[in-house]
Amino acid sequence: MNMNENVDERLVAAVMDDTQSDIDIARIAVEKIRQGAESIAAGMHGRSNVTAAFEHHDGTPMSPEEVLAHQCAHAASIGKSLGQDFLQKAPPALLEQFSAVAGNRNVADSGAMLVGLLHGFMIAFATKETEERALKAMLEVARICHEANNLRGTTFGQASE
Repeated sequence: MNMNENVDERLVAAVMDDTQSDIDIARIAVEKIRQGAESIAAGMHGRSNVTAAFEHHDGTPMSPEEVLAHQCAHAASIGKSLGQDFLQKAPPALLEQFSAVAGNRNVADSGAMLVGLLHGFMIAFATKETEERALKAMLEVARICHEANNLRGTTFGQASE
């Protein structure tokens, strides 16, 4: 086993401990975040990319290794909440960017946030009095997604993804 594999296994173990995820989800999360970071660094995913700048509770910046672990934990949280299949299908660069923003904004649980969003939409859409507003809100999110893709030069969330 080379040094990189040892580091990955330590990172996988840390992610499992932090998120109480199973090993498969933790490994997928680590691999996706690494793939996403590499493709973004290579310039393969447009412009307007977010840089993870996580801080400790006392305001001191996290080391690059700590940032990576936290991004992987956000990805694992998504896999734990929405399922391994969802995590596997998520574009690595989008997952990396989402986890960067979640960490920068101190989101406690990315998976729970997304599940809450889905359940909230389902509740609003399934209620006669709020159905139309829920649909309008979803269409507004789709419009913002299109705008963000134009700004970034990407196609995330479109049929080909």
